[in-house]
Amino acid sequence: MFKKGKYLMTIILIVLVVASVWVLEPFSLNVMKGLPKTPIISAFESEESTIDSLIKSKIDSVFLNALNMDDWCGVSAGLYTEDKLTWLGSSGYKTKGGLELSDNKTKYRIASISKPFTAIAIMQLVEEGKVALDSSIAYYIPKYSNTQFEKIKVRHLLNHTAGVRHYHSDLEAVSFKQYASQLDALTKFDNDPLFV
Repeated sequence: MFKKGKYLMTIILIVLVVASVWVLEPFSLNVMKGLPKTPIISAFESEESTIDSLIKSKIDSVFLNALNMDDWCGVSAGLYTEDKLTWLGSSGYKTKGGLELSDNKTKYRIASISKPFTAIAIMQLVEEGKVALDSSIAYYIPKYSNTQFEKIKVRHLLNHTAGVRHYHSDLEAVSFKQYASQLDALTKFDNDPLFV
């Protein structure tokens, strides 16, 4: 009996250690400390580009300062001028586990950084008369007609007053599930009450 309990406790301890590392690892500090610094690779530069050396040195400086902080893997960035891509560069690594260099096709988890881009895109559609801020989201997503979500207006989503819940826990926010579409991703909230 004692041996079984000892083995069970050992297994539980191992599972807890592995789970702790899995949960805390993305938030660990200095994840890239000790890895060799990578150069800034300009993956694209248009022929008509008129980027002067001062702008290029500023871009290099921003990249290098971020790299020296040692708390992220890699970065890709671009510069648009007059509605044209004029420069695209990458530095760092694709993952913490390997030494494969990031490039202009590296996929990153964007998380909440997409919120301001989404807001800008929606406001551009508002300016063009293609979206109305006070329309129900059910107008744009018919799936939500005749549900509690019909009360939500575009304006509510943009200023975080729609009443849609936040994640129940930090663990729920860490998800590796792939959704076929944005509509499929919304099913997570289908049966949740609104907080209004």
